[in-house]
Amino acid sequence: MSRRYRRKSKGSSPLALEKKTITTIIGCGLITVGILLLISFFTKTGLLLSLKDNFYGMFGISMVFVPLLIFLVSLPLLSMNNRFTKVNIMAGFAGAILALTGLVSAFSEKYAGLVGTSIWEMAKSILTAPGAFFVLLFALIISIVITLNTSLDQVMTAFSGAFAKVG
Repeated sequence: MSRRYRRKSKGSSPLALEKKTITTIIGCGLITVGILLLISFFTKTGLLLSLKDNFYGMFGISMVFVPLLIFLVSLPLLSMNNRFTKVNIMAGFAGAILALTGLVSAFSEKYAGLVGTSIWEMAKSILTAPGAFFVLLFALIISIVITLNTSLDQVMTAFSGAFAKVG
């Protein structure tokens, strides 16, 4: 009886990992980047300072929210199912960061970063400055509503209740 030998195809990887293992590695990597970015806010050492400067150059002062977004994105990759792993929370939070970064650029390009300046300049060229401001403001409000999974009626009731207590 002759034995049949299988040849490995040339394109196969020598390290055969399951899809679940790969997504877990990516999730752990994202959490590591988020933690390093969070630590970089409080230290001035070489690599962490460079990481902070790069993210500040991209997102400006809105970079303080980026580690939280990174953590939110990594949770589903680690198969952690809770109320924070829903798509509306991640998409709404990302939209809120982008809208906020664009709004910051309306007041100061120095604090907006490359992303905020690009969003503001694009919106301003299409809609004029006041139009771009209101579109980004409403985009921020809508993103917050999506993140919190509430209706506009609930938001308006909360705002009117807050103003009634203040006034």
